[in-house]
Amino acid sequence: MSLGCKDALGGMSDYVDGELAAELKAEFDRHLGQCAFCRAQLESYRKTINLLKKANDVQPDQDMVRRVIQFVSAHLSKS
Repeated sequence: MSLGCKDALGGMSDYVDGELAAELKAEFDRHLGQCAFCRAQLESYRKTINLLKKANDVQPDQDMVRRVIQFVSAHLSKS
């Protein structure tokens, strides 16, 4: 079996999460070793995941939260 870019891109989440069977992971590894495009996509995917994890740690300013709630409430009451 030879893994192509379409398959690699479609299975990237499972690859990163470590959910691939050993044989399929080996195919991914072979493909990534030969394909600069898919390696770049994998790196981008991992960076995106890390950014999303960091975003969960950010706490919004409470004054901003209050203003957003007031804004939304005011616009909902006009509907």
